[in-house]
Amino acid sequence: MEFVTEIARENYRELVRAYMQPGARAPGKHLPRDVTAALYVLAHCGLNVERFAPAMGVNAISFTSVLSLPWSSGYRTMIRLAAHLYNQGEDITPWEIFNNLDEVNTQVALNALRIAYDLSYPRTKGGQP
Repeated sequence: MEFVTEIARENYRELVRAYMQPGARAPGKHLPRDVTAALYVLAHCGLNVERFAPAMGVNAISFTSVLSLPWSSGYRTMIRLAAHLYNQGEDITPWEIFNNLDEVNTQVALNALRIAYDLSYPRTKGGQP
C-alpha cells in the first residue's frame, strides 16, 4: 500500500490498532478490503487521528460520529468516500469525489478504490498500463 506521507502511514497503523482493539480479531487475520480502504482514506485526513477515537469500536467505525465533526470540504468528501467503501450506505458520486479533491487527495481516493475493489493494473514494457 502506498501512502502519501509517513504521517499517513503511521496514522493507518494507529487506526488499525484502534479498529482491531485487543482480542477483537484472531492474530494474523487480515482486514477485509472494505475496512482496509476506509482506514487508508481516514489515515490521510489530517494529522491527528485521535479525532476518530470516539467513532472507533471493536471492529466498527461510526461514520455518523465522524461526519458530525467539523471538516473542510475536501476532508468531508474523503470521509464520505471512506464511509461508502466501508458499506455504511453513504452515497457519493464520482463527480462529488473528484470535483472536491485536490491532486494529492484524488490520488488517495483512487488508491482507496484500488484497495477496496482489488484492482491492479499489469504493467507492460516501458511502465505504461
